[in-house]
Amino acid sequence: PGRMEVQSGMLRPIARTAVGRVLLSQQTDPEIALIIRRYNSGVSPDQRNHLADFMQLIETIRRVGYAQTEGDMTSGLMAVAIAIAPPIGKIPLAVGVGGAIDSIQAKKSIIVDGLHNFRDAFAPADVKGRDMPSQQGTDA
Repeated sequence: PGRMEVQSGMLRPIARTAVGRVLLSQQTDPEIALIIRRYNSGVSPDQRNHLADFMQLIETIRRVGYAQTEGDMTSGLMAVAIAIAPPIGKIPLAVGVGGAIDSIQAKKSIIVDGLHNFRDAFAPADVKGRDMPSQQGTDA
């Protein structure tokens, strides 16, 4: 692809994008399962996520601290995204970088470092320097 333009108001499926996946990784496992079941009910069989495989992907995102896609949403394009701690009681945030797979792969470590720096610069004072907490398991 030559270029992907993002327009204001553009919607993408949460389960197929790096930003969506990193935001999902902040939810509890039962919440993610409900979202994926709902997502799967509205898409064609070839776009559905097998829940066990998707949860493994979420565990990887939680472990490495960022999400990435490679052609999952748009053939030939890759994106890397990281969650940003919102002020208390605010809407969850994430930021990502996308482009041609070759370009992003070639500079992925620089991009991930830049995303971490961005996150840390905008984090509320009580979470600066800490990794985003993951919401694993069930609510007890």
